[in-house]
Amino acid sequence: MGLANKRNLKLYFAPVEATTEACHAIADICMPKGEYSALETELYRHGYESGLTVLPYPPRFRGSCGAVRPRSMVVLPNGDIHKCWHTTGFRERRVGTIFDLESINHDPTMKDWLLWNPFRDGRCRKCKILPNCAGGCGYKSLYPDAGKGEGGRLPCISWKYNINELLVLRAVTMGIISIGDYDPQAICTQECSLQIETEPERAVSLSA
Repeated sequence: MGLANKRNLKLYFAPVEATTEACHAIADICMPKGEYSALETELYRHGYESGLTVLPYPPRFRGSCGAVRPRSMVVLPNGDIHKCWHTTGFRERRVGTIFDLESINHDPTMKDWLLWNPFRDGRCRKCKILPNCAGGCGYKSLYPDAGKGEGGRLPCISWKYNINELLVLRAVTMGIISIGDYDPQAICTQECSLQIETEPERAVSLSA
């Protein structure tokens, strides 16, 4: 459609998850983390070959959750200030208002965000990719009962489950190795018995 290889347009893929109470109805049709991660590698392969995505490269530090950064805020049209866009529909989870900025420094919800630490989570402490992932989604850690289903509760990012495949994809595309140089079964980040489901009712988002 003429969108390929545009300097100012790149796509990225992300799973649709039942992260908030309003989304609970879709929990049963959302992909589990492992299933989505296996599909994501193929999505990026196709996206790169089509000129719509860049090659994914897991960095040394993936501090991707802006909500846990001190100076990151979400401001609503009515002046309410939130730390995370997932809480914007819930006024009781705001951290303040632009009409009383001083109150933010004393707000208990704000303190919860700033004191959040993945090293306090037993699951994170046992994980091999911490601290590279920076704990993933802070919202899911602070509000674990708000989401439903594995994706809505588990704060982990997808490359916990597909980092090997993404690195090999990058190496093959750059010509460092060829497809015949590795065994797809041997490089799997997770169990290769995983079956990828691609039925149309499975929810995956495509964002520019």
